Amino acid sequence: MTEHCIGPRCSRIFQIVLRLPSLQPTCLPATNTSLATDDKKAIQASKLLKIPFITAIDILVRMYEKGILKKQEARAKLEALRKYGRYKREIIEDAKSSLEVR
Repeated sequence: MTEHCIGPRCSRIFQIVLRLPSLQPTCLPATNTSLATDDKKAIQASKLLKIPFITAIDILVRMYEKGILKKQEARAKLEALRKYGRYKREIIEDAKSSLEVR
């Protein structure tokens, strides 16, 4: 497996953006890998560094699309994310519309 190593410069960017010294990425596999996060600053850093990321809502929608979750289960979990998470209304509405497509 080929890996794309994130050097010290990127680690410093993550530290500056996130202010979390514990998040010092070293290597990410180059294929089919995403950083799983719901943290706004981690998402911003991922965009800046062009590191693919996925959120809990993305995972929920994909589980529904693959048939792992039924519509009612997916709606209930989305409601829990809406209630306990810090998502913008637009993000929740987009996810709801994705759940209605299938």
